[in-house]
Amino acid sequence: MVRQLMSRAAAVAVVLSGGCALAPAIESAPTISPAVVAAVAQGRARVLVELRTAGGVRPEGDLPNPDAVASQRSAIAAAQESVIAGLHGTDAVVLRRYASAPFLALEIGPSALRAIEGMESVAHVVEDTVNLPSAGRMPGSVPEAPR
Repeated sequence: MVRQLMSRAAAVAVVLSGGCALAPAIESAPTISPAVVAAVAQGRARVLVELRTAGGVRPEGDLPNPDAVASQRSAIAAAQESVIAGLHGTDAVVLRRYASAPFLALEIGPSALRAIEGMESVAHVVEDTVNLPSAGRMPGSVPEAPR
């Protein structure tokens, strides 16, 4: 349960950041964020890689039965394996695989980025960053006491 929530949270964070969507993408070269290209030019970057899967990915709650969930997870795992195999021999490090979302968290350098650029199974690559809440107060929150 915790793993599922973490996977969904990661997917939501990526979608909210404007980097990726869970809809199937048109088969083409991956879209790579300029921030990733700039970070790799300086050395290494932590990235989230959105994968293409046959038939796309639907929220598990929208799937009709446990077999459909298992089938979708199997397609995600196969896409992950394909990308990981394509990165063999490069400077990529797999940081996290997600069971229910078509993503991989990687740390990459120049050779991994070059390999990813030619992968049809990759839809998007964005920087893996921490987005903190805004510094402003939440409506209805209690102000801090003076120090």
